[in-house]
Amino acid sequence: MQNERLIAPLIGEKLSAGLEWQYESSRKTLAGERTDAFSLTNLTLFSQHWVPGLALSASVYNLFDEHYS
Repeated sequence: MQNERLIAPLIGEKLSAGLEWQYESSRKTLAGERTDAFSLTNLTLFSQHWVPGLALSASVYNLFDEHYS
């Protein structure tokens, strides 16, 4: 599996975004068939320093609703 990440500030140190891309190549199954290759994209927003002592994050996994098995 290949995994790439990008993190960038959006509003100074208060809000950042992280984008993660995962790629899985085709694989041979125990039954001798092959699975399809697929890629997944995840997005995370992270905030800190808005309220002292509080950090928040929210993530969306499989952003583009990729179907895989």
